[in-house]
This record gives sequence, C-alpha cells and structure tokens, in this order.
Amino acid sequence: MLAKDELLQTYQSETINLLRFPMAVLVILIHTDWYYASWQTDINLMSGEGLCFLLGYIFRVLAEISVPTFFIFSGFLFFYNFREFTWNGYKKKLESRFNTLVIPYIMWNVLVYVFGIIGKVWDVASNGASWDVVTSFLIKNNIRFLWDINHWGDTNRLWMWWTAYSTGPIDSPLWFLRDLIVVTILSPLIYWLVKRTKGFVVLILLLSYVSGFWVVWHGFGIEAFFFFTLGAYFAINKINLVEFCQKNYGLFIILLTVCLGIEIFSWIPADYMCIVRKLLYVSIIFSVISIASYLVTKKRFRANQHLVASCFFIYACHLANLIITPVSAVYILVSVVISGDGYLEQFVRFITVPIVTAAVLFFAYVMLMRFMPKVGRFFCGGR
Repeated sequence: MLAKDELLQTYQSETINLLRFPMAVLVILIHTDWYYASWQTDINLMSGEGLCFLLGYIFRVLAEISVPTFFIFSGFLFFYNFREFTWNGYKKKLESRFNTLVIPYIMWNVLVYVFGIIGKVWDVASNGASWDVVTSFLIKNNIRFLWDINHWGDTNRLWMWWTAYSTGPIDSPLWFLRDLIVVTILSPLIYWLVKRTKGFVVLILLLSYVSGFWVVWHGFGIEAFFFFTLGAYFAINKINLVEFCQKNYGLFIILLTVCLGIEIFSWIPADYMCIVRKLLYVSIIFSVISIASYLVTKKRFRANQHLVASCFFIYACHLANLIITPVSAVYILVSVVISGDGYLEQFVRFITVPIVTAAVLFFAYVMLMRFMPKVGRFFCGGR
C-alpha cells in the first residue's frame, strides 16, 4: 500500500502521461483550419450552422492550450527532482536536454530545409524553372531557417506601441522546441526568481501573458517564460499538480464559464477580448488537468505507452514540408471523402483531419521504430 504522498506522485505522473497524446492531436488541430479561431457574433446559435460553429470554436480554443500545457509539464519535470539547485545538477540536465531537444530540433529543421532545396531543384529539372528559384530559396532561407524564418500573427494592442508577432524555424511548429531550449538554458535564473520572489514572478509573467506586454525577441516568447515558470513553481515548491487542480476545480470552472460567456456574448470591447481569451486558456488548462486526474484516480484510466512514445514524432512531423505536409495530404484525402462546402461538411473535416493525421503518423512512427529504430530514436531525441 503506497503512502498518500507516493500515491499522489504516481497519479501526477500518470495524469501527465494521459494528456500527452491528446495534446499532440490538438496541436495538429491548430494547423487544420483557422475558420473557428475567433468568435463570429453574427451567427445564430439556435441554427445548425450556429451549433457546428460553437462546437468548432470550442475545439479550436481547446487546441490552443496544447502548447502551454506542454510548457507547464516541461518546467515541472525539469525541476521535479531538484531538492536544491546545484550547478552539477544543472549541467546534467543540460546534457540530457541536449539529446532530447537540441539534436532533434536541428535534425528536423535541416531535413525540411534539404527537402525544400530538392523541391526547387525538381522544379528546375521537370518544369524548366530558372535556377534563380534555387538561389532565391538559399538566400532567403539562410542560417535563419534554424531560428525565425517563418513569421505569423501580427498583433497590435491599444496599450503597446509596437507590433507583436510570432516566429518559428523552417519546420514552424518547432518554435516550441526553440523557446523551450532558451528557457531551459535560463533555468538557473528562473529557479532563483521563483525562490526569491515566492511566486511573485509568476504573477508578473501572468500579467505580461494576458496583456501581451512583452518584448518581441525571437525565441524569448512570453508563452514559454510564463508557462515554463508556472510549471517550475509547482515543482520547486513541491506542490502536487493533481491535488492542486482537484482542490481548485470549481474556481477554474467558474473562471472558464465567465470568460467563455464574455467572449461569446461580447460583454466587453473587442480590443480587450485578448485578455479574456488568455485567462480562458489558463482556466481551461487547469480544468483539463483536473478532468484527466479524475479519470486517472477515479476511473483508473492509463495512457497507452506506444501513443505517448509517438507524441514527439507526430508533433515534429505533422507540418514538416517533405514535398507535402502530412496535414495537407490528409486534408486533401478527407476532402475527397467528405466533399461539399456546407457548414456540416466543414466541421466534420475540421475534426476528422487531425485524428486521421495523428493515426497515419502513429503508424509511420511504429514502422520507423520497427525497421529503423536507431534512425527513429535519433530524430526523436532518444525517446
């Protein structure tokens, strides 16, 4: 019979594992369709179109918590075994993260870069295109292809005098890995701030996150710093995630309901809706962890280890442009099966594409690990 603390730690680990694969699928859903990304006030909720849009909007909002949740888990697990910060322990952590983060980050981006060159050369050889297209690709995608060659999400706020936007490497979803590498390197500073400020730094970062008031410095995104530090705060202060979420479950549900109602019914000016949306994300994250912990503790749900092991491969590969991205290929296939441009067909495609993409990539991962396990482990950071 396990002691209460040991049992809670076991539940905590199983809850994190249970959420890994669903969060990987939600990452794919983010890149499936932008139609449901923001609420449309002119839609009649009592109609079939309104119901489909509401469900699509909820799934799309839910998808947005996937990356922040992974940042929380990363910060938590990085400091989980730290009784006290030491430079020797920090060095060992960096050595481990070099294999699991840096090597796969470089390899996936180089792979996509090489395929990009191959694609341009193929245009020259098969379509008679000028070699200038190859030269232009090489000039445009210089060494920055490893850091910030992609650019999206330009945003202006009334309270800021600059434009905020996001960047990523040539395999764009790996911006998460890039920012995670940065906060991992800066983990001694994060540890010191959490210890010295007794959580005040988490509040400051929360305010920066919800307001967007943060410097535009590629690789140093507020999402990484806030959620990684939040996870670190739980680990450093030995706060059990499962116990915390279960104790405060009602508070998170109330916050979630209020924020969702404010956005759907437009109770505040649109310029300030971004603040509500960020608070909505935070409330959903802890609500989802609460639900997952309930499934683990009460319903005895357990994660399939093969699915958990495939998460990184699915995440890194789903938008990798290897002639055509897996998401695009699946979208074309699903569009043939589920044809039509009606709201119902669009909603079904929106839900179906990430599930089918994850299934295809899971099968590819299984085949890779079966026939070329060394290659698979190399590209997945030894996972």
